[in-house]
Amino acid sequence: MNVLEQWQEDSGAEGDDDDIITEEEAMMAPKAKQRVEVQQVHQMAARDTRYLWCSQILVLFLMLGAAAIVSAGTYIFLQQEEDDDFDNSYDHFTNTIKDAAEFHVRNIWLTTRSMASTVSSQAQELGMEFPLVTIPGFEALGGAA
Repeated sequence: MNVLEQWQEDSGAEGDDDDIITEEEAMMAPKAKQRVEVQQVHQMAARDTRYLWCSQILVLFLMLGAAAIVSAGTYIFLQQEEDDDFDNSYDHFTNTIKDAAEFHVRNIWLTTRSMASTVSSQAQELGMEFPLVTIPGFEALGGAA
């Protein structure tokens, strides 16, 4: 029970003669009421401040949680993309190297075949047998191979 309620009960419990309020009592009643109201305002402000701090902490944790989830999702997604890019690049480079090697081997084979045809036709033309075939300009022909 606050001071104002107690004062009202005390003044009403006594007889009709006590209904007369002195000037000092009249001044005390608003001050007591004001003190009670100030205390209530302080209590409400303290409660609201606690609620505000709790809501700020809750929002902070929600933001940190959302940031962590987005970061983890981005990391997982980009890690998979990076692995896929590496695999694709590896396949591309191995195919390029394979194609270059096949092209080089084919050129060597065609050059060797051309040189063999030249040596064979020269041997038939001059009536020579293979190990003893001499071709004019053999150094130039062999260097091109």
